[in-house]
Amino acid sequence: SVSDPPDAIVIEAGFTSCADIGAAAYPWLPVKLLMFDQFDSATRSKSLQALPCLSLHGTDDDIAPIQLGRKLFDELPSPKRFVELPCGHNDVMYSDPARYLAEVSTFLVEQVVARRSERSSL
Repeated sequence: SVSDPPDAIVIEAGFTSCADIGAAAYPWLPVKLLMFDQFDSATRSKSLQALPCLSLHGTDDDIAPIQLGRKLFDELPSPKRFVELPCGHNDVMYSDPARYLAEVSTFLVEQVVARRSERSSL
C-alpha cells in the first residue's frame, strides 16, 4: 500500500510490455494494435523513483526474451542490478538455487538492511 511502500523490488523474468512479448513471438501480427491493455512495465517503472531493484533473468527465456528484460532494466532508476542465469522463463530460482539465494540475500542486505540502519541513525 502507499502508506507502507516497499524498500526494494526483486523482478524475475521482467519485460517491457505484453505487447512487446507478443510482437517478439508473432512478428507478422500487428500485436500492439490488437492489444487493449499492453501492461506497459517500462512506462510504469518510471514511478519507482529511487527504489532499489534487482532483476534476475534467464538467458534461455523463450517467453520473455532477455532483451526485453534488459530493456526494462535500462528504464529502471538506480540503484539497480541485473543478474543473468543460464535457464528459461520459469526456472530462474531453480537453475542454481544457491546463487539465486546469494544474489537476493546480498541485494536485500546491501539495499534494505543498510538503508534502514542509515535511516534509524539519523
